[in-house]
Amino acid sequence: MTRHLLIAAVAATTLAVLTPPAKAVKLFDENDNVLAIDLDIASASPGHGNENSDKAVDQVFIPGPPTSGTTKYLNFGKEQTGVILTPTTTGTIVQSLQLRAANDSPSRDPLTYELYGTNSAINSQPHSLGDGEAWTFIGSGSTGLDADPGRHELGTTQDIVNGATYDSYKIVFPSIRDTNAGDADSMQVADIQLFTDLAGGGSALLSTTTLTVPITHDAVKSNSSYPGGEAPRFALDGITDVGGNKYLNFADTNSGLIVSRADGKPTVVTSLTFTTGGDAPGRDPLEWALYGTDDAIISGDNSRGDAENWTLVDTGLTDLLQFPEGDMIGRNQTGAAQSVGNSTPYGAYRLVFTELRGGPAEGIMQVAEINFNGRVIPEPSSIVILGMGAIAAVAFARRRQMK
Repeated sequence: MTRHLLIAAVAATTLAVLTPPAKAVKLFDENDNVLAIDLDIASASPGHGNENSDKAVDQVFIPGPPTSGTTKYLNFGKEQTGVILTPTTTGTIVQSLQLRAANDSPSRDPLTYELYGTNSAINSQPHSLGDGEAWTFIGSGSTGLDADPGRHELGTTQDIVNGATYDSYKIVFPSIRDTNAGDADSMQVADIQLFTDLAGGGSALLSTTTLTVPITHDAVKSNSSYPGGEAPRFALDGITDVGGNKYLNFADTNSGLIVSRADGKPTVVTSLTFTTGGDAPGRDPLEWALYGTDDAIISGDNSRGDAENWTLVDTGLTDLLQFPEGDMIGRNQTGAAQSVGNSTPYGAYRLVFTELRGGPAEGIMQVAEINFNGRVIPEPSSIVILGMGAIAAVAFARRRQMK
């Protein structure tokens, strides 16, 4: 046996003897890179319960604190959301508009608008892109809320250069006041009014008889959004206690996260564990799909998470269905580890939840904790042991030469 073959053989033998079986460890924590995502193309999501698009035309205004009865239209799609409006009167000419600010969270105020008109029958469905008709662009500009008028207050009237008649209108809000604020999880407006003359003159077209369709105008926008205190990093912080942190996403099925290590090391995910949130059992994720990539992550937070080339690693169950629905005993409970059929290291993973306990109608996904378990590559212990084996092999070869 040659010296080189002898060294290799001894090193391999030493490594086999000294290397213990790989032990799964927690791969990610709240200090690693994590992004909220939702794979679905955005739909205009109506607000909770009594905050649908019809509230933008009811002109209900009850002055007082944020808890007063002023109604509003809230849309979790944030920018590029809006509403289709069909007044009772047909063949109208809109020449000005005015908005009333909602009751709270100035960061959600729409700052700019785009106005379109059509004489086609409205075929666009609620929560669609609002493109089921032939629309003509009328004008755009400030909503009049750019200088915050205060909660419940009217913004300045905005004139529109227009002489064409239309039966229906589509108003889209491309921007809100502060998209990065902790409470900027949506767009909201208390009232919208269109007028047939400049400066709010002529007839006011919108009332409770106006037909409304909530929409979004962005074909690539994600539904993903979350409150500042319930960010995706809280799903990795290791806290599972009652009252602890959780990750909540206002998208429903196909929402989730992208995660990679801050030190850039690839990992092999071999199992996953999940912990229920502190309330609302219908939001529990029941099924998951895990993807891996070695591409640099260029998807943004609250994106569709599709800017990279992803490989499906495995799918499975979360084991959260075992915990009782509607029973607080089932809250903040951790399911059994779910095996992931994987031996390939990846630089980043995308985890999406393909089914919720409450189904798509639940509207919100939440999870208190997600543990990605597996191996970091390279494993430091293996490197050390390999080095020891090589040293031992060289020493052994030298002893043979001295004999």
